[in-house]
Amino acid sequence: MFLVPDIRLKYWVETLTPNAVRSPNEPSSNTAVIIIVEKLGKHPPLPLKARPIYSGNYINAYLIMPKLLHLKISVD
Repeated sequence: MFLVPDIRLKYWVETLTPNAVRSPNEPSSNTAVIIIVEKLGKHPPLPLKARPIYSGNYINAYLIMPKLLHLKISVD
């Protein structure tokens, strides 16, 4: 499951996979979540246990394992 708080990035991720959501309430509790955020843009604070898995020129991606999904992520 891909959690993409920025609607522009969400549309881009949806061209690659249908498993993109904008709200942290949508993912199921037994699925690992990959959070994709803009590198230089404003994004919600990430959970402390989010592990960076990709750092590119424009986006960063973080992994949250299923047992950590109870953490709340605020979406603006």
